[in-house]
Amino acid sequence: MAHAGILLAAPSSGSGKTTVTCALLAALKKQNRKIRSFKCGPDYIDPMFHERVLHVPSRNLDTFFSDREQLKKLYFRGAEDVEFSVIEGAMGLYDGLGGVKKEGSAYYLAEILNLPIILVVDAHGMGRTMVSVLAGIRQYDKCGHIAGVILNRTSEGVYQSVRGIIEEELKLAVLGYFPQQKEFQIESRHLGLKMPQEITNLKKQVEAAAKQLEETVDIARILDIAAEWGNITCSKEEDRPEKEGRKKADSQMTEKRQTVRIAVAADAAFCFYYEDNLQMLRELGAELVLFSPLADALLPENVDGILLGGGYPELYAKELSENVSMRRSIRQAVLDGMPSLAECGGFMYLHDSITAENGTFPMAGVVAGNCRNTGKLVRFGYVEIQEKEPVFLQGGKIKGHEFHYYDSDSNGESAVAKKPVSEKSWDCVHEGKNHWWGYPHLYYPSNPAFAAHFIQCAAEWKKKRAEQTRKPVCTHSEEKLNEEIINKKCEGRLYGIGVGPGEPELMTVKAVQAVKACDMLVLPAASRESCYAYRIVEQVCPLAAQMPVQCLPFPMTRDEKKLAAAHAEIYANIEIELKKGKKVGLLTIGDPSVYSTYMYMHRRAQESGWQAQMISGVPSFCAAAARLGISLGEHAGEIHIIPAAYDISDSLALTGTRVYMKSGRKLEELVLRLQEDERTKHCEIYAVSNCGMQNEQVYHGIEELKSAEGYLTTVIVKENEITD
Repeated sequence: MAHAGILLAAPSSGSGKTTVTCALLAALKKQNRKIRSFKCGPDYIDPMFHERVLHVPSRNLDTFFSDREQLKKLYFRGAEDVEFSVIEGAMGLYDGLGGVKKEGSAYYLAEILNLPIILVVDAHGMGRTMVSVLAGIRQYDKCGHIAGVILNRTSEGVYQSVRGIIEEELKLAVLGYFPQQKEFQIESRHLGLKMPQEITNLKKQVEAAAKQLEETVDIARILDIAAEWGNITCSKEEDRPEKEGRKKADSQMTEKRQTVRIAVAADAAFCFYYEDNLQMLRELGAELVLFSPLADALLPENVDGILLGGGYPELYAKELSENVSMRRSIRQAVLDGMPSLAECGGFMYLHDSITAENGTFPMAGVVAGNCRNTGKLVRFGYVEIQEKEPVFLQGGKIKGHEFHYYDSDSNGESAVAKKPVSEKSWDCVHEGKNHWWGYPHLYYPSNPAFAAHFIQCAAEWKKKRAEQTRKPVCTHSEEKLNEEIINKKCEGRLYGIGVGPGEPELMTVKAVQAVKACDMLVLPAASRESCYAYRIVEQVCPLAAQMPVQCLPFPMTRDEKKLAAAHAEIYANIEIELKKGKKVGLLTIGDPSVYSTYMYMHRRAQESGWQAQMISGVPSFCAAAARLGISLGEHAGEIHIIPAAYDISDSLALTGTRVYMKSGRKLEELVLRLQEDERTKHCEIYAVSNCGMQNEQVYHGIEELKSAEGYLTTVIVKENEITD
């Protein structure tokens, strides 16, 4: 079958292609014609304008993403249901790969699909000069595809003056003019045009533009040109070559096709999707469930995968950050292992933070790093991407493009992107068995194995989820506690997070994840500056600097009444936050189970029916022993861990190894008691102050111990075996 269509192109970007295209689509729709639209190239925003006019998805036709036969297939898909297609070109007519190649250009697409080209020329401020401009463009038209021209942003007088000259000298049909429309101005920003939903009264503006086009452009002649052109006919389905990757993907799903639910972020912040990508996911068994990271509280229920597309998260960074429940929902799902794809804006959202014009805002906290505006396009253009280890692409390549001003300090190193002309390459993408996160926008049909792998992972997750939803066997006490928690409708959770002895590198991965999972932090100190644990966390997890903090100093006393009163007051403050449904992290040096003030809060929270969890850290005495290169438990002797509040005189009778924790405030007394103790001559004495920190000091023997200082000083008194 044959199918009529035209390609609207221009000498350059900004010539008015989108304005004229939308006006023409609206005018044809008023004639009750069955029409559809396409966009040449990788652009996302122009198809959104087409869709607002037609109320049907607009597709992309890209001569870099697809080969000749694939393009024909895409063009003719669904052609039997319409009578006319309008294709909007990209950039300048001949601008292809690298700005110089024919491949990737609007002209090359017209050549492949045998389409007539209608030029849209910005004639504002020009007279006869536009004849020379058109003559130069016609000179490059080796296949004679340019069939007519519309003069944009010019007056009727200028149009009447130059029309005859153009048609006589260039033998080129002048189809009309389109005067400058102050009422229909599509504004731009750093990534191109503003989105349709951001333009006030867009529908009325498009209707007015269509009315103007009907008055000053010969639409009937445009239709005649398309009909007379006689473009290519559609070959039979079985005669169309198929790529091996598509065959493989289709065969995988034919063997065992399962419906999986994929959560697709779709709102003002995340709106860049190729319709062909979404269609491929549907064909492979996906039900696409749209949700809004801006407006919804949580991910949709019972989903098996997440797709975070591109968009403008930097424009909505504050709103995205304030939606804490959604950030937490996505982070937890990803950390739990739910399959996920994220590109460009979606990739930025997974970071610890985004630095926008109005500040730095916490994001999902899955990718450790920050995204910020570089002030220029970064790695702009088409790319081919190949994995370093085959996972999603099964040893092949996938095509895509990058178009962003923001960059990350953690772009990933799982794959290599290469430009097709300059062959410049760089590392990109965070990839695992079930996730792919990176800046490049991908075109799935260029390697269908990519989409097939994602859907397969989602199917496996669905199976796993089904198994986990079976009711577990609980003890009577567990059932009672679970029932109490459900009845309270409590979501609050208390974490005791051990950050290690003081060296940031010794803070565990699990502790970092726990900090990121929290809505607020509690510091057992008078201020952020005086809290050693918080200083460590700030270095390892920059996101902490943006989190709410409550400073609740714990008293250092053996007076049980004072301790009980202080603990009750501190816990009351923590429970206020738990009742709000917050996840609260109490930071502690070392490990929360070893003489930690956290244990008082842990017990109270559990007794009150809240969920409480300890996140282990490296105890300071273990780090100190490792730093000294000694063993704490030789000769099967006893090991005594002595807290700071303990009476030193009571410890002198203990045998084996004694470890005095946080003994800086009692160093003078400890040295005096050790000197008085007759058994000290049979002991090895060591001390490490501020273990793992920049001001760390190591001391050997009682004489050096006299000069030790610092609250975080661990003293080890190791008793040697006494021989006859």
